[in-house]
Amino acid sequence: MGANIGEANIYRGLAKALSKETGYQGHIYGGGVTAGYQLPLSRHFAIDFNLGLGYTRFKYDTFYLSNEVRVYKGRDLTKNFWGPTQASLSLVWKLK
Repeated sequence: MGANIGEANIYRGLAKALSKETGYQGHIYGGGVTAGYQLPLSRHFAIDFNLGLGYTRFKYDTFYLSNEVRVYKGRDLTKNFWGPTQASLSLVWKLK
């Protein structure tokens, strides 16, 4: 089991020809469970598989920039996500 918390400030200002690209700023939090399996390859090597399932909530504001000034389009919006929150594949090297 685990939990996550963070902040985000994302702005899609790559296409300068567009005047109103959307940015997102807010807080992210959630939690879930992770399960894994380790597949031995030899005495010193193994492959580790992990999959995490859980919940993530993103509470955010949307904005665009106009003459270097942030103009808000939406305030206190939320997105909720239930499903896979992480996946990993690792090569493990055992020293002993």
